[in-house]
Amino acid sequence: MLGNISGKEVPKMDEQRKVLSLKEAYVFGVQHNLEQELAEIREMEIEWDLSYSSSLRRGYVIDLFTRKGVFDIFKEQYWPTGITWLSIPQLMGYSTRP
Repeated sequence: MLGNISGKEVPKMDEQRKVLSLKEAYVFGVQHNLEQELAEIREMEIEWDLSYSSSLRRGYVIDLFTRKGVFDIFKEQYWPTGITWLSIPQLMGYSTRP
C-alpha cells in the first residue's frame, strides 16, 4: 500500500487493477439488491465472439450500476483505477453500445 489518505488506504499503481473484476462486481451488486439483474447478465448468451464475452458483461454491469446510481460507489470501494484516466480505454472497451 502506498499510504493512508483521508482514512483510506491508497494502493500503489502496480497494485491497482486496470480491469474491472466481475467477481467483485457481482458481490457488490448483491450488497445493493441487484441479484436479479446480475443473474441475467451472468447467464446471458453471447453469440458473437467468446473472447469478448467478459468485456461485454462488464459493459452491462457498468450500465446497470450507472442506471442504479451506484457505479461511483463501486469504483471507490472495488475499482479505484476506475476513478482515474487509466480507466478510459477499459470503459470504452466495455461499452455495450455500437
